[in-house]
Amino acid sequence: MLVAGNLTFKGYKQGSNFEARFGVVKGLITNPSDSAEIFVADYSYNCIRLIDRNLLKTSELIGKCDSKGHADGDPQTAQIGYPAELVKGMNQDIWFFDSFRPSLRRIYKETNSNQWQLVTVHQLESRVESFTLHPSTNDIYLIRSKDVSRIRNSKEEVVFGESGMHNDGMLSEASIHYPKHSLFLDNDVFLLSDTGNNVIRIVNLKSSTISSICVPRSPNNDIYRDGTPAECLLKSPGHLIHLPENNEVVATSDGVFFSLTYESEFIVVYAKFKVN
Repeated sequence: MLVAGNLTFKGYKQGSNFEARFGVVKGLITNPSDSAEIFVADYSYNCIRLIDRNLLKTSELIGKCDSKGHADGDPQTAQIGYPAELVKGMNQDIWFFDSFRPSLRRIYKETNSNQWQLVTVHQLESRVESFTLHPSTNDIYLIRSKDVSRIRNSKEEVVFGESGMHNDGMLSEASIHYPKHSLFLDNDVFLLSDTGNNVIRIVNLKSSTISSICVPRSPNNDIYRDGTPAECLLKSPGHLIHLPENNEVVATSDGVFFSLTYESEFIVVYAKFKVN
């Protein structure tokens, strides 16, 4: 079901849901305090936009959609450049990556004014593919093309993966290749879509180990196959969505959806392609 915008035409236009136009969307998330509202990271037009499913209209949330820049503040003064990734924080807030001036920025609602505010949390030396927040600490995990690093107490350090190939086992010897998205399942375990190796990686921070779901292979192979983690084949895994009520994780995979079912302690028992 189409919620807003147009399947054929791109651009920038506010208005009723189906009259609205969007550029390249690189983030989508519901308002932490109101599920009827959807926040959209409009990468092309340098702003975070809002879709109100009750009022059936769109509006600007924060940032100036007609120009890029970098400034903290309220909706009237804040500026953004090429926003990507929208991630829920622990305090009814939303984080995103600002590609114009590489940084992690945070949107929150100020109690007294009841207005959304934008603040820059961390300046980064280089761009990231994605990032994720630890569910119970202030640690931030940054996903780049060949490594995963962590910001702890404002200091960034590489956790694993600098060689850029494929290797499972201890994190100290692990390799990844063009990961795209990550998702914490609990305080100790997160998943990583490893696009260059065509696998999904299971990272266990408690045991400092990494393993693979599906068989690693070159990106040029178009064959898909259901099966156990040692049998299945997928291509270009992307965004990950956790459905804990079904013991399931859904991953986008080159235009189709890939379902991972698991038992306790996130032992994946079967991987299956769903309809596209």
